[in-house]
Amino acid sequence: MSDVPATNQIFDWVNRFLGDVAEAAQEVDSGLSHAGFVSAYRNGCMWDGSTSIQGSNLWLPRYVLRVYVEPQHRAPGSSQRPPWCGFFAVHLRPTRQTVFSGPVASWGVVSQANLTQPVDIWKGAETVGIARRDPLFLSSPRVEKWQEVDAGLRPSEFELIEYMARPVSELRTANIVRSIVAEPLAARLQELIRICRSQIVPS
Repeated sequence: MSDVPATNQIFDWVNRFLGDVAEAAQEVDSGLSHAGFVSAYRNGCMWDGSTSIQGSNLWLPRYVLRVYVEPQHRAPGSSQRPPWCGFFAVHLRPTRQTVFSGPVASWGVVSQANLTQPVDIWKGAETVGIARRDPLFLSSPRVEKWQEVDAGLRPSEFELIEYMARPVSELRTANIVRSIVAEPLAARLQELIRICRSQIVPS
């Protein structure tokens, strides 16, 4: 067994860190809610966990994910098919340590290839690395201007994925999260919706 005092210190640090992540996510939630968006998965934010004694390697979360949609596009079940959405993710333990020295946050917008018959977004989000521990679409932990995911990496069901990113350590205060993440994300999602709606031909 590990030394008890050292274990206590580690546990307390992890608890404080996850509390900081929760506060950042709640600040993004607040900004997107103020702009008229809701969480697609209600209060859910963590996946790939385990409650079994054999699954101790999954007792800690690998990533935190929030997906934002217009209220009319939130489905009652787990399958979410919004034609467009925003996201905020914290990748807590990326596997590519040569690229990421620590946790990284990413946020962005997504539009589907078929706006009138959208599909469930989860598979595509997982494929590109939004909904997984390793953000495959990121080649750097710092992306300060909107960038598009290359067509070769973008899942075919998505027409557009734009994103920004920062090391989690830089999202230190509510004001920073609001100015760097929440406000730009809400504005970009509103602009994307305007563009997408203009492309839909009435039937």
